[in-house]
Amino acid sequence: SVHPDGTYAVVGHDSKVSYVDLMNMTVVNVFNVPEIAGDIVLATNNYAYIFPQTGQWTDISCLNLTSGTSAQSSGNSIRHGTKAKLHPSGNYIYGANNGLSPSDFEKYDITQGVASYMYDSPYHGDYSFGGNIWISDDGNRLFARSRNVFISSANQSTDMTYNGQLTGEKSLVTLDHSNVANSIFTIEYTGDSWDYIPSNIVKMYEAEYLTYTGSQTLPDFIVPESGGNFVLIDSEGYYGFFNSDGTKFYVLVKAREGSGLINDWAVATIDVN
Repeated sequence: SVHPDGTYAVVGHDSKVSYVDLMNMTVVNVFNVPEIAGDIVLATNNYAYIFPQTGQWTDISCLNLTSGTSAQSSGNSIRHGTKAKLHPSGNYIYGANNGLSPSDFEKYDITQGVASYMYDSPYHGDYSFGGNIWISDDGNRLFARSRNVFISSANQSTDMTYNGQLTGEKSLVTLDHSNVANSIFTIEYTGDSWDYIPSNIVKMYEAEYLTYTGSQTLPDFIVPESGGNFVLIDSEGYYGFFNSDGTKFYVLVKAREGSGLINDWAVATIDVN
């Protein structure tokens, strides 16, 4: 997880958390924690929030990066494997649970440092959430892995209520929203349910009304062969994000399995019109 101002990051490991200075490219500290980090969030309050990968019903581990002390979240337990994102206000984290049917979103208050479980969505099977979550630049919308869209609000009566759906066929691998560009870009999974892989197609939407505006194919990997020939291998898009002025969309891509490449990861850049 990267700090909202881009200066620091935290990396979750098996029973450890690394705190990284991105400006100087140095590891500031490595902390011991009692969990395997399934997900991690670096907040503006100098806390890292570790969402355990195991344990079934468990708690969020709240690590104070200044003192090195940690505490467990209060309120309801969470499900292991929960995926989480920091709200742009810095006051809340939203989580998408996994391994439960029906799936759901949850909200946690972090204004006091140690996280406190607040509540989940008002739905129980009415809409699919799908096990992952992304938040709009302005903090007003929540995007589910299922392509369903929900409102984010400080008022519980409207928070996490249904707000529409992005057109598509499969669940989302990655999504980002740019307020400046008034755009939402996504990458979906492709293949059948037994062999889901990230697609090489970036889908584009107008942000206000969620209108589909087009797509762009990610560049292929070039694999050399004997005799000076080469073959093209599809990219798989794993993680995408806009730059701050909304003019570029960057995608972390991997060559499709079987390429034989040693260096099979790259960053693709798309110009935003």
